[in-house]
Amino acid sequence: MGLYYYGIRDTTTTYATNFLNLIPVVTFILSISFRLEKVNVHTKAGKVKSLGAVICVADALTTSLYNGEAFYIGHHHHDHSSHIITSMPSNSHWVRDTLMLLSSCFSYSACMVSHTSEVDECIPSQVLQSVVLGLCLETSVAAWRLDLDLQLLTIVYSWYEK
Repeated sequence: MGLYYYGIRDTTTTYATNFLNLIPVVTFILSISFRLEKVNVHTKAGKVKSLGAVICVADALTTSLYNGEAFYIGHHHHDHSSHIITSMPSNSHWVRDTLMLLSSCFSYSACMVSHTSEVDECIPSQVLQSVVLGLCLETSVAAWRLDLDLQLLTIVYSWYEK
């Protein structure tokens, strides 16, 4: 996420958000590369998976590269020339920031792919991490008190389903 935050620093939020849409595609490509996912393009499922990846990339490219008219919500009765919207800030380092956003996308996908085989083994460590983080962020004793309510029922139900 640090790479994403550095990448968004000098770009627009719309531009940076498009890289989040590429994470499923990069994850799909990495999982195929590491033989965690099998795609047979001769089956209906394989065609749908491939078509979904192409649509995600086309959508991200379209919204990144499209420079249309400014869109205003509501009625503006004043001069719109003072509210010109540009696609990128004038002081941007768009090559550097694009590389950071791409690196963020790749890192997040690689993290998800690397954790697929370890999911069952790392659940106790995830619980421990959550408890430590909770203790650091929520120090009041009242927040840790268990009541017989919907929150407790949700926790028990989600634990039971695993």
